[in-house]
Amino acid sequence: MVESINNWGEDITGGLLDAGEATEEFRKNTDAIDESLTNLVRNGNAKLAQAALAEMMKGLDPKEAEAFRSELDNYDQALADLAFEQKLTAESQGLFGQAAQETSAKLDAQKASADGLRQSIQALNDVNRAAGSAMSAFEQSIDDVDAESLRRRAEAVHSGRSREGTR
Repeated sequence: MVESINNWGEDITGGLLDAGEATEEFRKNTDAIDESLTNLVRNGNAKLAQAALAEMMKGLDPKEAEAFRSELDNYDQALADLAFEQKLTAESQGLFGQAAQETSAKLDAQKASADGLRQSIQALNDVNRAAGSAMSAFEQSIDDVDAESLRRRAEAVHSGRSREGTR
């Protein structure tokens, strides 16, 4: 296991660190990440911590992900503490507390859905504005072509009359 972590650390740094340095650097980085994720959970941002962890795990192969994830002991404990705290709170408040937590979870989901809808509407509005600007520019170009065409026609007619008068 340690050797694979060493190799992983050496691979990640492109050979900049030797296997021993890679292991030490890996531990420092995972400790810092573990502490950051733990603080997020303890400060009420468990979903943000979960999203951050998922983003970090994206680029790792399964072995690397397993090694990395196994080092996040404080984060795991913070999640367990949070779940226990929520359970105690619900139990202490009885049926109403449980209903309140369930309602809160549903409201959080609806808020997230509404936020997503708001962002989609804003994006559509931006597209609509851009289309309106493009249409205005297109209509202006048609007007410009018409004006130029009329100007040239008038010049041609005027120049034709001038020639007729000189004959």
